[in-house]
Amino acid sequence: MELKIHNQSQPLPPIGTATVGAATAAARALSADAQAVADKVSEAAHVVSERGTEAIKQAKQQVSEAYEQTSQRVSEQYGKAVEYGQENPGLTTLIAMGVGVAIGLLLASSVSALRSRVSS
Repeated sequence: MELKIHNQSQPLPPIGTATVGAATAAARALSADAQAVADKVSEAAHVVSERGTEAIKQAKQQVSEAYEQTSQRVSEQYGKAVEYGQENPGLTTLIAMGVGVAIGLLLASSVSALRSRVSS
């Protein structure tokens, strides 16, 4: 069965001035509504951006203050350690040797355990 389609143009019904006017008014109203929504979205985005920027500034300031306090305390403790070392050089040397021996023993036992695992 063969289907034949004929392309016949049909005349459009006449459009009255009232129809065009109503369509234009509806389009303008829709455009105005869309603009109002766009303005509200833009304003909300601006507010969110400002709040985000302010939050970032506060976080940077808090981190900076914490860093300053920590740095100051570390400097104080370092100064105390140096002062103690100058007042008690013999004891400081013995403490340093003890710490060195302890670290050496820990490393030696780690290497020994590693070698026994590899050779097994």
